[in-house]
Amino acid sequence: MVRVCHPGVYAIGVLQSNPQVLGRSARTTRRNNLVLGLISLYVVLLPFPVLVELAGGGAILTGPSDVVLAILIIVAVGGAVIVPRAWSRWHFALLLLPVVSGVGVGLLGHRLSLSVVLAKVFGMVALFLLYLLLTSYVRSWADLRNLAKLFVNVVIWLNLAATVLFVTGINVPFVNTEPQRLSGLNPDPNAYGGLLLVALALAVPTLRSEEPLVTGRFGRIAVLVLPLSILLTSSRSAWIGFVAILLVLIVLRPRVWLRYVIVSSVLLLIVGLLIAPDLATDQIALANRGNSSRFIILEQTSDVFWSSPIVGIGLGQFAERYGIIIHSTGGWFLGEFGLIGFTILAGFMITFLRWGWAAYKVQPEPNRSLVLGTLAAFVAMAALSLGIEALYQRWWWLTMAFLGSMRAVGVELPDGDSTGA
Repeated sequence: MVRVCHPGVYAIGVLQSNPQVLGRSARTTRRNNLVLGLISLYVVLLPFPVLVELAGGGAILTGPSDVVLAILIIVAVGGAVIVPRAWSRWHFALLLLPVVSGVGVGLLGHRLSLSVVLAKVFGMVALFLLYLLLTSYVRSWADLRNLAKLFVNVVIWLNLAATVLFVTGINVPFVNTEPQRLSGLNPDPNAYGGLLLVALALAVPTLRSEEPLVTGRFGRIAVLVLPLSILLTSSRSAWIGFVAILLVLIVLRPRVWLRYVIVSSVLLLIVGLLIAPDLATDQIALANRGNSSRFIILEQTSDVFWSSPIVGIGLGQFAERYGIIIHSTGGWFLGEFGLIGFTILAGFMITFLRWGWAAYKVQPEPNRSLVLGTLAAFVAMAALSLGIEALYQRWWWLTMAFLGSMRAVGVELPDGDSTGA
């Protein structure tokens, strides 16, 4: 007769009978704890970006979190594994796309700036290494929840300080560098809007769960301040992302979150119409800026797409021709990578939507609320990307890694193990 033994019981027996295995297991545990600690530090440092000007022209957005990522790669990449459930063919296609396109541009003798190579080739590789590390070492729902809690609380506290400084008009170096737009420590108000969207999307659905990411009165205040802060970024793309979050909550949990939608909307109206009408007028005026230039960019994108609809004009070539970037992730892919690139991007995005929806349907609480928040954050960033090139924003990749890890972890069983979702 064949005896079926629980894997955990079998593992304990092996460890007890083999000291060498026990030693290796202890070293592995210490290494995993070190890696998770570094990942936590990376998440904490994400809201502290630094814009570095390059000698040959252009600039790249980096920061202390990238230093931690470099350390993570050195320490942990040797022990990282590709967890099949967290990857798809679209991942590998997207990773190769800028590399292949950049090589093609070089072979054709076109100019490819250093800033484009660093940001969009090596930057893509770095983001995929981040995704690899998170999906390799984040192996439980508790790990996911702790990382999400760290991220949300750091962003909320920093944003409260930045919003108070902005509203009171107090100038502090490196904070809100554009006087009329809230941007926190980020030099780009649009990117800061994306950061706030992810924090809001993660925080709101978990408020009423058994394990909220922000708790008590502070949590309730925070999720009402964040929409106001998103308004003050004057980022039309971020406003679209906020509406996307509300739509996800209403569609998936109308009875639970309709009250939040109503309260947050009424609060914004009260602030805009009664408390600070001049501030609201300023935001509306800022929102109408540059509309003509956006239409010009749209026409230019259409022109370059039709000049090479299958493979596009090549990595970085739109900026070389027109001296400006395409303010849309989808438009960028259509213009520089053609239909092939856009299909890869669409397949990549749809994969995460499928994974998030599948996890949402099968997960019990409180995991289900965390899935809902992560899914809403992903949708919000996708909406944001309609108006800016958002694919390289690290907090979007954090939500992708969360969704990949959720699929890899699967459904948590009562004894702490997991099975595939």
